[in-house]
Amino acid sequence: MTEHANDELEAIRRRAHEISLGPDAGTPEENWLRAEEELRRPSADEDAVRREEEDMTRSAETDELLQSHISSFTHP
Repeated sequence: MTEHANDELEAIRRRAHEISLGPDAGTPEENWLRAEEELRRPSADEDAVRREEEDMTRSAETDELLQSHISSFTHP
């Protein structure tokens, strides 16, 4: 198992333990699954960065297409 995988499992274990101490605790298996879901879900910041990158890519593609069309009119 890689070091990253070990770190991820340890983070899940810690979060599952935290969940088990709270009022919404479930079975150990439910706590583990909830911890996995929470830790693997992209954060709002990560989502915002991904959307911004997608928007910039679309904008660049649109600019290229627009330049291509402009060139076809100015350079017969």
